[in-house]
Amino acid sequence: MEDDLAEEVIRVWGYDRIPSTLPGGSLTLVRQPAALRRAALVRQALAAAGLSEVITYSFVDPERLDLLGWDPTSPEFMALRNPLSQERSILRPSLVPGLLEVVATNRHRQMPDVRCFEVGRVFRSGGPDGLAREEVRVGMALTGLRSRRAWYAGRDSADLYDAKGAAEHVLAALGVEAFDVRASAAPFLEEGRCGELVVAGEVVGWFGELAPAPQEGYDLAGLVFLAELSLDRLGALPPRQVRYRALPRFPAVQRDVAFVMPEGLAVEEVEREIRQRGGGLLMSVTLFDVYAGKGVEAGMRSVAWNLTFQAEDRTLTDEEVNALHAAIIEAVTGRFRITVRGM
Repeated sequence: MEDDLAEEVIRVWGYDRIPSTLPGGSLTLVRQPAALRRAALVRQALAAAGLSEVITYSFVDPERLDLLGWDPTSPEFMALRNPLSQERSILRPSLVPGLLEVVATNRHRQMPDVRCFEVGRVFRSGGPDGLAREEVRVGMALTGLRSRRAWYAGRDSADLYDAKGAAEHVLAALGVEAFDVRASAAPFLEEGRCGELVVAGEVVGWFGELAPAPQEGYDLAGLVFLAELSLDRLGALPPRQVRYRALPRFPAVQRDVAFVMPEGLAVEEVEREIRQRGGGLLMSVTLFDVYAGKGVEAGMRSVAWNLTFQAEDRTLTDEEVNALHAAIIEAVTGRFRITVRGM
């Protein structure tokens, strides 16, 4: 063999007589795809928030879909032609079935406090050439105590706002600052205890409380709160423009306002009106109190906000702030036919 002969010649001639050279060529820096970067950011953010990542099967049981109010025979779902078992015969249309199985398994093993998430693909019919439409989503499930059991920790249970907060945490990790929350409905969510997240007019996700029927079907003893967002839809949105803004040089002025409003009136709508009427001098709006009980008419609640006013070029006077504060109150009470608490 030619290689063997060359080896013998080099051995006799001497390896030390061969000059040392470094390998030639160039290395190209390959940038990680945007979809993988989004998924990595979301995983890091949710893990830092105390949620545990899980990985579940991409195939689900038709009976589980039926428990969630979906028709497993619907043509929008992708059924396998030759499944290994009936329990894994449909490509998952959502991450919810797998997350609920994780919650149920943990509860049956005396671990009632679960805070988990999954990043994975979901599938629906209607893709090219008769294949499935795939979408990368992140799903979250919360149940049990809000924090780990310890003598120094409270005993508060997770609630709807924890699920909403987890979804907002994902949006923040991806740089989404402006979004709306609207009422929504889903067959497996409790009516009036769910909502959808809208960014730039596009519905990118939802959150809510699991309804009693699927809760019983999965044999879950406590309340379960869920959220799911589409990372593909979020990635398709226009990129956020990051602009430098100098630190404020002039002091801020704060005012509080509380409105007595019907329980059916969405807080989000009132807050949106406050922000719109506040204009450029209204720097922040913070909800800090919701009260219903003694002193408030039945069917009504008192909702209070802290308003922060600030100008970039001058110190605001009390007269300016009072006039703007009064204009906000007039606009909100006039539009929604509500009153200011204490007036």
